[in-house]
Amino acid sequence: DSAGYELLLGDGRLLGPVMAVPLISAGIATGVMLVGRLQGALRFTRSVVEMAADFAGQASVAMELGAARVDRERMALLEDRGRIARDLHDHVIQQLFATGLELQSIAGLATPALARRIADSVSNMDASISQIRTVIFALSTRSTDQHDTVRHRIITLANELAPRLARTPNVSFSGPVDLVIANELADEVVAVTREALLNVIKHAAAEHATIELVATTAEVRLLVTDDGGGSSGSTRRSGISNLEQRAVLRGGSFHFESDAGGTRLSWIVPTVPVEIGA
Repeated sequence: DSAGYELLLGDGRLLGPVMAVPLISAGIATGVMLVGRLQGALRFTRSVVEMAADFAGQASVAMELGAARVDRERMALLEDRGRIARDLHDHVIQQLFATGLELQSIAGLATPALARRIADSVSNMDASISQIRTVIFALSTRSTDQHDTVRHRIITLANELAPRLARTPNVSFSGPVDLVIANELADEVVAVTREALLNVIKHAAAEHATIELVATTAEVRLLVTDDGGGSSGSTRRSGISNLEQRAVLRGGSFHFESDAGGTRLSWIVPTVPVEIGA
């Protein structure tokens, strides 16, 4: 109706003849080109329709070429990321590992005080290797779907809570984590990790925290440790009771140790839930 035309034009003028031409790419309609004339204008002739169809065909080709260019740029970016990841793995990590072994051999010849400093340096180097491996995984991500993997969710969680800790937690993975831990189990693992880190933030007063996630075809093991003062009070116990219950309900086990040297939380469940009492 006229009101619709006025709304379409936006300036009060009425629309007359309208021509709709599909934009075809690889045999699939990807859009529509609309051409209109004001009310009272002549209808479109066959030659005008044919000209519009030719223009739509050229526009479809241009759009297809543009999409192909974007795909090529994306592939080039992924290839660069893959190359950087390979270089980090094949060269940087191997050099750090070799240096760590050399330092360990030297520690046996050093004084006790110097040996302790060397051991601390080796531990820091191991932590750096673990962080580089995390970066390698991020660089090796091949699609946006990977952002939903348990690896990415754990890394995101660690970065999210990092401002509330002295340092960003050190995260490491072992085994076919993303193949074994998916769907509901992935949600459970992320929830347990979040609760464990929140307990570190609230009660441990720690400088360092580590998250280790190990997956096998039979079970999933989550280990969260920190170097805080430790606490065995009822407040902290109530905070971790939920984690124990989550493990038991899945037929798994939960262990928590706390002393002056820090805390160690272990959460282990089978990959397939075991019904209690079955």
